Amino acid sequence: MPVETSIGDDVWDGTIDTAWYEKNTNAAEFKKGSELAGLAKIVNDATNNFSGKTITLAANIDLAGREWTPISYDGPHSFRGTFDGNGRKIMNMTVEQKYENVSSVGGTGLFGVNGYMGRIINVHLTDFNITLSSPSSYAKAGGLVGYNHGGKIMNCTATGSVEASTRYTASNVSSCNAGGLAGRNGGTITNCTAGSSVMASGSSVFAGGLVGYNQGTIATDCKASGNVTASSADNARTGGFVGYNSGPITTGCKASGNVAASAASRAYVGGFVGYGYSQIDSRRITDCTASGNVTASSPLAYAGGFIGEFYGGAITNCTATGSEIEATGQEKTYKGGFAGVVGNYRVLVLTGNHNNTGISPAIGWDKRKKPAGPSDDI
Repeated sequence: MPVETSIGDDVWDGTIDTAWYEKNTNAAEFKKGSELAGLAKIVNDATNNFSGKTITLAANIDLAGREWTPISYDGPHSFRGTFDGNGRKIMNMTVEQKYENVSSVGGTGLFGVNGYMGRIINVHLTDFNITLSSPSSYAKAGGLVGYNHGGKIMNCTATGSVEASTRYTASNVSSCNAGGLAGRNGGTITNCTAGSSVMASGSSVFAGGLVGYNQGTIATDCKASGNVTASSADNARTGGFVGYNSGPITTGCKASGNVAASAASRAYVGGFVGYGYSQIDSRRITDCTASGNVTASSPLAYAGGFIGEFYGGAITNCTATGSEIEATGQEKTYKGGFAGVVGNYRVLVLTGNHNNTGISPAIGWDKRKKPAGPSDDI
C-alpha cells in the first residue's frame, strides 16, 4: 500500500526540472520530485557526474508511483557527488525496466551506479517497487542503488520490494544480482537498514536481504529483515543478509528474514550469507547474527542457519538462531545449524561462533576433517 503524503511533502507530477543546475555551483537543495528527476537527467546525459558537489533534500518527496528513471545507469555515467537525504523520505518509487538487445546493465534503483567518490547518506526510501527484466550478462537491482561501485552509503534505510530476472540461454550465461538496499557492493555500506522483499531469477543468481553480491565493506549495525527468494537455471547463492560475500562484514549486523532458493545445479542458502569466500582472513565476518529460516532445493543443496557454504576467509563470534533449516535434492544435501558446508581452503578461520538453532550438527559437511563429515567445530 502506498505511503500517504503529509502536508508539506512534494508530490511529483512526472516533470523534469533542470533549471536549478549551474555548472560552477557546488551545492543545491531539493524540495521537489521534478528537481530529483532533473538530477537523473543531468547525470544520465553525462552533463555532470557531480564530483565535489553536494545535493541536499529539504523536504519529503512522494514519487507517486510514477515510472522513475534511476540516477546514473552505468559506470561511465556514475554519480560521484554527495547526495544527503537529510533524514527526509523519498516515497512510492516505481521502477519497471525491461532491457532488450543490450550486453550489460549498470544498475537499477533510486541510483543506478554510485561511483568512486560518490556518497549517499541519510536517505530514507519507503514503499518502493522495482522490477528489472534483462537479457544482459549482468543485472544489478537494489532499492537504493543497483551497484555501489566504490562509493559510500551511510545511515540509509530502504523498505519495499525488488524483483530482478535475467534470461538464460546456451549462449548467454547471465548473472542476476539483487538486494534490498544494493544489488552489488564494491564500496562501503555503514549503519544501513533494508526491510525489503527480494526475488531474483536467472542463470547465476546472487540475492540477499541487504546486498546481492558483496566484495566491499559492510559495517556497524546494518540490518536486513525482508524475505529473500531465488531461482536459478544454474547456481543460486542466497542469504538473509548477503548472497555472495568476499568482503568484511563487521560489528552488530543482523539478518532476520526467511531465505529460500531453488536451482538446477547448486543452491547455497544461509540465514546470513549464501556463499562466502575470501583469500584474506582480515576480510572477516565478525559479531553478526542470523535468525531467519532457511530452505535449499537443488540436486546439490547446501543450507546453513548462518551460511550455506563457507569456502575461505574468516567468521568469528557470529550466531545463528533460526529454528527451521531444510535441504532437499536428488544428489547430495548438506544441512547444518550454522553452516551447510565448510571447505578446506588454506585461509579459513572459524572460531567463537554459536549454533543456537537447536539443529545438529552445526556443520553439515566439514571438509577440514579427515575424513570429511558432520562437525560441531565452529
